[in-house]
Amino acid sequence: MKYVKLMILLLPVLLVIPACKSAPKASEETPAESLTAETQPARPDQASLSALDQSIADLERLRQFAIDIEGPSWFPDQWDTAEAQYNEAKTKTQRDTPEQVKAATAANNTAAASFQSLIDQSLPLYAQVREDQIVSVREDAIAAGIGDLAPAYLLMADKTVLDAQTKYEEKDYYGAIASAFQAVDMYEILEDGCNAYYVRQEIEDRDFIRYDPDNFDRADVAGLSAIADYEAADLESAKEKAEEAHLRYNLALAAGWQSYAAEKGASSADKRQEALKLKANVAVRNDFEAASRIFAQGDSAFKVEDYPAAANFFADAESRFITIRGIAEQKRQAAENAIRKADEKMVESEANAEKAEAILGGGSL
Repeated sequence: MKYVKLMILLLPVLLVIPACKSAPKASEETPAESLTAETQPARPDQASLSALDQSIADLERLRQFAIDIEGPSWFPDQWDTAEAQYNEAKTKTQRDTPEQVKAATAANNTAAASFQSLIDQSLPLYAQVREDQIVSVREDAIAAGIGDLAPAYLLMADKTVLDAQTKYEEKDYYGAIASAFQAVDMYEILEDGCNAYYVRQEIEDRDFIRYDPDNFDRADVAGLSAIADYEAADLESAKEKAEEAHLRYNLALAAGWQSYAAEKGASSADKRQEALKLKANVAVRNDFEAASRIFAQGDSAFKVEDYPAAANFFADAESRFITIRGIAEQKRQAAENAIRKADEKMVESEANAEKAEAILGGGSL
């Protein structure tokens, strides 16, 4: 009982002691939690991050377009300024706080504005260069004769130019550039096709197919395929095949000229020998020497592989030797006739002399 009374007396004290021990702990945690809440940095919201990503994409797009339209060449100082701003913006990679995101976005927008200004100045100049190029290659195609040979194909290229113009006015600049280059390719293909056609015509007109039929036939195949590819807008293939056709026609023509020149050279040499047999070098000396000089020019041209010139020289010399041979033949015939007549007169004179002697000697008629 004594202990029970003691416990009852001490109970209030025992109850106060735990309370005193827990109270300071609560007072220690409250300031720490409050401090943490106050010092925690703010995070950027999703809208700011999305705006930053968009500013990066816009900057890269504008910078690339400035390069594509040759802005650095048109305005190098402006390009250097924009490029320095671009490099500065690229250093702002942190995006942990709203301030960092805001600073990075502002740097991107500043550089983008500089590139946009460069584009605004460069684009008209670049467009003019493309227009001048189109006009030039179109004039070349027309000068080659495409307007007469294949006006429908010329119209196809012209429509592509109009498409480029429409896209440019609609600010579809990449589409306009693509159409402009496509038109250039089309006009160049048409010019090459015309040139190939005229070489083919020369081969036929000169009857040169027989000298290189393989290249001629393969050129025909390539040319027809190039036309089909052009109609199907497969311009890369059409260009390659048009160039192949032109090349092979030229090879066939060159082989024709070489063979033809060799034939004319041999024929001219034969005619010269025939003239020599008739002593044309004596009978018509000046003409023979002139023809021989032309023959020598043909020989020199052949040795340096100028076969068209060689063929022309040989043909000229051959014609002259034929004429000289005819003259020499006429002179020879005239000389033989003169000798024959002289012989006849001599025989007649001898007969008359004998008759005269007989009369003088007292004979009868």
